[in-house]
Amino acid sequence: MLTDALSKLLQSSGFTALNWQYIVMIAISLVLIYLAIVKKFEPLLLLPIAFGILLANLPLSDLMNGPAVRLFSLIVETAEHANKHKKAAR
Repeated sequence: MLTDALSKLLQSSGFTALNWQYIVMIAISLVLIYLAIVKKFEPLLLLPIAFGILLANLPLSDLMNGPAVRLFSLIVETAEHANKHKKAAR
């Protein structure tokens, strides 16, 4: 029972989608975070960049797909709605 729960937890997490590209980019972001915090190499610049790299490379997060796709569909729906009202007014 416990193994089934742990198995389901592992399968629903992003760890199953990890590949070597994600691991390399996460390692790069951790190195940049280390350089920004410990070595004080341009922390105001490196820390936000490294944190953005880390967030963008979380597996199954759809960070790059979410709002843009919703925004595009909202624009299309608004245009269709406006076209319907123009046709009805004629």
